[in-house]
Amino acid sequence: MLRPFTPEWAAAFRDAINADAEYRTAGAGWTWPLALSLSADPARGFPHDVAIELDLAHGTCGEVRVKVGERATTDYVLRGDYDAWRAVVGGQLDPVVAVTMGKLKLVQGSLTTLMLQTKAAKALVACAQKVPTDFGAS
Repeated sequence: MLRPFTPEWAAAFRDAINADAEYRTAGAGWTWPLALSLSADPARGFPHDVAIELDLAHGTCGEVRVKVGERATTDYVLRGDYDAWRAVVGGQLDPVVAVTMGKLKLVQGSLTTLMLQTKAAKALVACAQKVPTDFGAS
């Protein structure tokens, strides 16, 4: 089991994306780097904000970077707290619903473009769900 938002988790996530035929098809129209940003949560071992930057393009993921305590610099940035990311990656919360409810916030990028890519978003989350992730107890 891997701890979320760590370099090891990010690398496994990239590998899952690149191995997934469904994401390759659903994400074919997505051409922008994306960051998944976790708000600081010292009680859960995240004293600083952490962002996973994914170089996504045409259904694949190139480089992946983990930024701790730094602002994400990608075209699209989705930000949420620990509980929101745990619910999304754990499959209890649909990523599109999370954005519309404000559980995840698009802090950089076009909401219209993001909403046109709901299949890609759901396929991306399905890739994250294939990574053995330990979010710990509630």
